[in-house]
Order: sequence, then C-alpha cells, then structure tokens
Amino acid sequence: TEEYLELVERLSQQGLPSQVSLKPTLLGLRVSEGVAAEHIEEVVVCAGRRRISVCIDMEDSSTTDATLNIFRRLREAHAHVGVAIQAYLRRSEADLVSLLPLRPSVRVCKGIYREPLGLVIEGRQAVRESYLRLVKLLLDGGGFPALATHDPWLVDQSLRLLEARRQDPGSYELQMLLGVGEALRPKILATGAQLRIYCPYGPDWYAYSLRRLQENPHMVGYVLKAAFSPRILRRGHLSGPGSSGAADPAGA
Repeated sequence: TEEYLELVERLSQQGLPSQVSLKPTLLGLRVSEGVAAEHIEEVVVCAGRRRISVCIDMEDSSTTDATLNIFRRLREAHAHVGVAIQAYLRRSEADLVSLLPLRPSVRVCKGIYREPLGLVIEGRQAVRESYLRLVKLLLDGGGFPALATHDPWLVDQSLRLLEARRQDPGSYELQMLLGVGEALRPKILATGAQLRIYCPYGPDWYAYSLRRLQENPHMVGYVLKAAFSPRILRRGHLSGPGSSGAADPAGA
C-alpha cells in the first residue's frame, strides 16, 4: 500500500495524465476481502485528490468475486476507479451486465491466468468474439471501455466497431504494454483515439513477463528489445522498487 501511495505521489509530481493499476493480492486480498478493500480505498482516495485514476486489476478466478465486490463498493463513491474484466472467462459477460448500472470504466483484456477448463472459453477466435461482445455491452450500457490488447485483429475490429458507432474519441481508449504492439500505434492514433501505455516496474519483472509470454510467445522479441533498449534503460522506465505495480495499465 505504501508503495502504491508513493507511486501516486511521484506521478502527481510529474504532472502526467496517469492511471495506476492495483493488484488486490498485493494489498491483502489473500488475508481478507475487508483488508484489501481498506487498502485499495486508501490508494483510491489519495489518487482522486491528485486527479489520477485507478484501475483494479483482475487476477485468477479465485479472486473474481471479491475483486468485483470491492469495485462495486468503491465505484459508488469514487467515479475515477475502474476494474478489469477478462474475456476468456465464461462468467465475464454476466459479470459485466451486473456492473452496467454503475456506468463503469472497464479494462477489457483477454485474460492470462491458467484456469480449469470449465471456467474458460476455449479457442483463440472464440475468446476474440467474447472480447468484442464485452466491448459492445459496455458501449450499449454507457460504460467506458478501455481496450487492452496487442492483437492486430482485435485492434482492427474494435476500431471498425467504434467508427461504425461514431463514438467520440473521449468515450473510450486503447491500452498496450510498454515495448509491445508499437507497429499498431500509428494506426490507432490516426483515428484520434486515446492510447494508454502500461508501464510495469519492480523486481518481479521476470515473473510478470513470463505470464505474458505464456499467452503470447511471439512477444519474446518485443519484450527483450524493449527491456534492453538504450532509450528505456536511460529513462529508467523498467526500474523501481515495487513488485508488479504499474502506471497506465493494459492487458494482452
């Protein structure tokens, strides 16, 4: 919690239009839902005072109910807090429908944790179709979709959907991981869309990267190139004392 609070302070000092992604298990969720809710709210309140938004990350399925409970509680009092939803979970469509009355900001990602087969949608294209259904639900329900993907097909389909609906560029955004999907960025920016870059940092970078690589093996070259880029090393984008903390989040 102290690490996240320090991150909020440092981002505020830089004057950057930022968002912090919180992992509930780093803030006590394995202790209890109440402990995590208390710590997350402390960060959310601090961030709100500094005009920094917050996204509550979604981890493995054992944490889904508690994470959504915490989000519902906080969203009623704090408009600047959002949550992530994973397209590969069968339950996600129903979860999102239940959140729509809150007009939520939702980061839509494919999902990366290993889950029992009965809980997940099988097949790459099936997960893609689920992803697009979630985006449509958000648009129809007045939510704010944050499209976190490096999948060229999903980027193209999402941009077409947004264009067909004549969505105002301020009513959604796309998100990507630092050093990944760079070839897609000019196309995204040319549409006038907002693009947020997810900047992970801390000593747990190796485990974090492995989780992403398990889902997207083709990312190996991008991750290594980004990690050892002189520009990134010089600016210290991948340095910091945290453990999987992040400013400006994105999914896979």
